[in-house]
Amino acid sequence: MPVQNSVLIVMPVQNSVLIVMPVQNSVLIVMPVQNSVLIVMPVQNSVLIVMPVQNAVLIVMPVQNAVLIVMPVQNSVLIVMPVQNSVLIVMPVQNSVLIVMPVQNSVLIVMPVQNAVLIVMPVQNAVLIVMPVQNSVLIVMPVQNSVLIVMPVQNSVLIVMPVQNSVLIVMPVQNSVLIVMPVQNAVLIVMPVQNAVLIVMPVQNSVLIVMPVQNAVLIVMPVQNAVLIVMPVQNAVLIVMPVQNAVLIVMPVQNAVLIVMPVQNSVLIVMPVQNSVLIVMPVQNAVLIVMPVQISVLIVMPVQNSVLIVMPVQNAVLIVMPVQNAVPNCDASAECCPNCDASAECCSNSDAYCSNLAAVWAGCRLGSRHARAIRAADFQERHRHLEDGDPDTVQVGHCADGPASDVLLQAQITIVGQEECRRSYQREVSITKVYMCAGTSDGSKDSCRGDSGGPLVLASEDFKYYLVGIVSFGKLCGQPGFPGVYCRVTEFLDWIATNLN
Repeated sequence: MPVQNSVLIVMPVQNSVLIVMPVQNSVLIVMPVQNSVLIVMPVQNSVLIVMPVQNAVLIVMPVQNAVLIVMPVQNSVLIVMPVQNSVLIVMPVQNSVLIVMPVQNSVLIVMPVQNAVLIVMPVQNAVLIVMPVQNSVLIVMPVQNSVLIVMPVQNSVLIVMPVQNSVLIVMPVQNSVLIVMPVQNAVLIVMPVQNAVLIVMPVQNSVLIVMPVQNAVLIVMPVQNAVLIVMPVQNAVLIVMPVQNAVLIVMPVQNAVLIVMPVQNSVLIVMPVQNSVLIVMPVQNAVLIVMPVQISVLIVMPVQNSVLIVMPVQNAVLIVMPVQNAVPNCDASAECCPNCDASAECCSNSDAYCSNLAAVWAGCRLGSRHARAIRAADFQERHRHLEDGDPDTVQVGHCADGPASDVLLQAQITIVGQEECRRSYQREVSITKVYMCAGTSDGSKDSCRGDSGGPLVLASEDFKYYLVGIVSFGKLCGQPGFPGVYCRVTEFLDWIATNLN
């Protein structure tokens, strides 16, 4: 049948009708398919096929030398479209759209989840999942055959990452970062504290805390079910450690270490003194002091509300002990010094009795003639001060160990000022006003062992000799910088005058 100067062909096909109709200088074919109609129509020099599928319509249409398929799926439309020589699938899911798209020879899935979008994307032969969580984004990404989770927390980001078959958590805390990491089947917590870092780490089923303190580090660590504290003190370290349910304190003192340790519900103090150790320890509700003196040990111990001093003197031991709070009766006229033989037994060389024995020892060492001169001395000289720069010289009687001298020996030495004397012995002993010092700067002349109790005399312009000092102690013998120390006689003139009279 002619149609617009063309030909319409209607031809029976299997008891139906095949219609071939020209369309724009082409041919439209309408053919029955399973009691329906198949339409084949040219589109841009290609062919558009419209075919019924399950009471719906399947459209096959060429797109860029390929084929676009539009197919009904559950009363919706499935679109299969070529993308870069692959296939893009757009499929309705719950009244939304599921997109399956090839990415690097894999598949990218974009799927709606709760009115949002879930993206499943291959990453290094694995799968990256981007999923909305509370109007934000949850990222699940494989890391070394495990899973890295990045999740928003309070407008920040929580990271959960596997570490050695465990989980590392990085979480924001006050605009900083809290790290929770497994350590030996336990948990290490790294948390910011005042713009610094607080570390909480398990140690032997307990907790080690490392915390900044004044730009330094405070360490709190369990020790035997207790706590060890290591804290910086003046660029050094203070250690507080439990000892027998008490506390041991180790603290730096002048580049050394001070130890405070409980002893029988009291305190033991160990403190360095001149590269040695000073020990202060309670003894029966009192205090025992052990202090090094000249490579030896000075012990000060309370005895019956008094003080017992044990001090080494040239490879021996000097004991200074109170006896009934009294002073030995040691006058020169009685039992002590008639011949100077029994003086060591009656009159102690101890510094504690120096003031009481001054005149006695002077009489013994100088002999009776000198003793009479001393008794007749002008005691009004008591206010004369012997200080630094005094040009006078003094003589010291000398009785050394070994063969005794048949004559009285002497040495000329110079009096040292009180302040200089204190500085010389400031680390050894306190130089009070009852002491004075004399010697030579190079230590060539000095009193020595056996001289204790001997006289230090001063010659006046009229050749009278005045007893100004009694040999007491020193640092060894003839040590430069350490003059001999003497009892200052002018401090005891009243006692001497009373006893001489």
